[in-house]
Amino acid sequence: IVKQAGSGDRYVYVYDNGKVTYNKVELGRRMGAEYELISGVPDNSQVVIAGQARLINGAEVEVEK
Repeated sequence: IVKQAGSGDRYVYVYDNGKVTYNKVELGRRMGAEYELISGVPDNSQVVIAGQARLINGAEVEVEK
């Protein structure tokens, strides 16, 4: 989860067909190091969990597992 500087907005990068999109999310409860996402990410989406600082909206990426 990325916090946008200068605002309280939170975002995640979602992977789709070789590119990432910057999706604004609404957070719910925090459970330890995890957050509940109330909205902003479609069901069964692949969310970027590492390297977000090097991404921009619409960037082409390769998935590493």
